[in-house]
Amino acid sequence: MAFEVDEIDLEGGVAWSVLVRGLATVIGEPTGADIDADHAVGASPGDRILSIRPDVVTGRRFPLLAGAAPGDVARST
Repeated sequence: MAFEVDEIDLEGGVAWSVLVRGLATVIGEPTGADIDADHAVGASPGDRILSIRPDVVTGRRFPLLAGAAPGDVARST
């Protein structure tokens, strides 16, 4: 399984991306009483909660282009 998180920091002029890859294991199905905002954000009954073993974690940081819109980034080398 892969899980990616991206962010754009307009004040800092950078964007970043982190990718975690690894084996996913089902750890439960949330019910109304089991949904914990810290661990199952947006979970509803019938959803599955997974745990990902972080076998490979990579990250990149990209400088934003001067005057660019939030979707425009330049990849650093």
